[in-house]
Amino acid sequence: NMTDQAIVKQIHESDSYGVLVEMGAGQPVANELFNVTGASATVYMAESPYSKTYQEIIYDTKGLRAVSKENLLKIVQHYEGDLKRSAAQKVNFIYTSSFQIADKPEMITHGWIALYNREIEKTIFYHITLTNCRQDRETIISMIGAIGLRILWCKNDMALLTEMFERESAMYSCIDIIEDDSKSYIAETLMNLESGLDHPITISKEGKLIRLEDLMRKGDLILMKGSFNPVHNHHLEMMKHTENEYKTAT
Repeated sequence: NMTDQAIVKQIHESDSYGVLVEMGAGQPVANELFNVTGASATVYMAESPYSKTYQEIIYDTKGLRAVSKENLLKIVQHYEGDLKRSAAQKVNFIYTSSFQIADKPEMITHGWIALYNREIEKTIFYHITLTNCRQDRETIISMIGAIGLRILWCKNDMALLTEMFERESAMYSCIDIIEDDSKSYIAETLMNLESGLDHPITISKEGKLIRLEDLMRKGDLILMKGSFNPVHNHHLEMMKHTENEYKTAT
């Protein structure tokens, strides 16, 4: 396994140069980059906008949950447009993250990381859940920084990311959703599930991965129990009937 310092050194020696916007957990990735000589070759700008009012004014995020991929997408779009209009043509990535760190036993630490790669003109979102993590705040932030560094180093390369899943499964089992604007990377997520992910996720009929917690926020849920081995037409008919019966439920 590579150390954080070795990964930072490789990032500094690569052509990666960009913007980092981190919220909710300080600036763990930016700090790691600054702790190793060569950060000026990697960091165009780094900030940590904690004020929700500031975020709404600068990034037009009013009405969005702070810890959500929609919030991060607004930030990416802001800097993507700003960089295209400026002279910062060398900038090739935008890294942004937002986390909620658990401060009560019934809460869990979770958050989103978004990485825009200018070379492929794509933003990929990674949801992180640190289950059963009752570490002190400093340790949790360090873990978030280590995960973020590796995502930045992989540059949204799913093959490289998969290789790291296999090599550092304990760390990467924290990544429970990987998706871009159009699809979820279900195969990569299922690989994580096999490596020890110990909390549920759901898959919509459109093939999108959804956190169970996010489904719960939508109101009433309809659950259908069964082994579904295999799913057959009668299952689908029952689901359709129930959907028609309870039109406002999920």
